[in-house]
Amino acid sequence: MSARRPFATRLRRALSLPAGEKALLAEAAWSLGAAWLATRLRPFRSIAARLDHPTGRGAYPDLTMAQECAGAVRRMARVMPLRLVCFQQALALHALMARRHIPATLHFGLSRETPDALAAHVWITCGDAIVLGGEERGRFTELARFPGGSTGPAADHLST
Repeated sequence: MSARRPFATRLRRALSLPAGEKALLAEAAWSLGAAWLATRLRPFRSIAARLDHPTGRGAYPDLTMAQECAGAVRRMARVMPLRLVCFQQALALHALMARRHIPATLHFGLSRETPDALAAHVWITCGDAIVLGGEERGRFTELARFPGGSTGPAADHLST
């Protein structure tokens, strides 16, 4: 069991961050909360419809900013009082990247854990670089991506 820093210590540290970093962390927290709520209140097809639009404009994605956004999402997901799984984290990062017009692709994958159980995972890429969820990605077969359509016949059923 790891010891957590006292709240006062964490608060002092957070308040000493540069304004831009504080703003990004606050935006990540807001986006994570919105993603958590959306996954509980909206059907998947409604969420998928919002994801199926390109987020970036330029031919050269801002990979550094994408990684900073991903770091903020990971950091806030660890400290928020919600259970935030990869899907909600990916939705939050997708929103942050869309607001900055950074190209983002959200990938859905499946893996057979046992003969009777499937596991799912979601990761985000910016261009060819995985910016969130890459540590788990190797165990999963991509089923669909947003935007960009399906990667297999089973993916056609995700949005119906």
